[in-house]
Amino acid sequence: MTSPTTDASSTRAIQSAYELADLIHPVDPETFQRDYRDTRPLIVRRSHPGYYAHLLSLSDMDAILATMSVPEHAIRLAHDGKTTELAELAAGDPGQAAEVIYGHYRKGATVNINALNEHWPPLDRLRRALTAELTATTHINVYLTPRHPTVSSRTSTPMMSSSRRSTAPSTGGCTTPSCACPAPASGQ
Repeated sequence: MTSPTTDASSTRAIQSAYELADLIHPVDPETFQRDYRDTRPLIVRRSHPGYYAHLLSLSDMDAILATMSVPEHAIRLAHDGKTTELAELAAGDPGQAAEVIYGHYRKGATVNINALNEHWPPLDRLRRALTAELTATTHINVYLTPRHPTVSSRTSTPMMSSSRRSTAPSTGGCTTPSCACPAPASGQ
């Protein structure tokens, strides 16, 4: 497994770009296609916590969860080897869904939002660009893991998957072939 690193001085500004090259930099797309796609994981560690903030930041996640702009059935919580749908945890009181999420997160659970690209325009632009560039059907799942989760609550599932295999970032140490997994940003 290769683990290229970048620092703030070498970080490319991708404020308006939504391309594979921006996600996997400093690895170039040709190297990714030849050496990683569908064969082995690619983990890109970033020392610049804001590198992906234009796609989705912690503040954005707070706003999404506070307004529950994502259907409850799209949200799952994983902790101690068990995954539970939010609808099951917040049954009978949908108005408390955000607090249920935050309560489990504070206890070490990973929050998983499936197909967030359907509800968050920057991620949908990224999904469309990657679908065209990779010629594969894609969607973007988001995994938010506490900074110091219990070992069993860490996820190893990619943030975005395609019909071929995973091809984009997650927040954790992904072991899925062809996954371009950035390290979690500070404070995540």
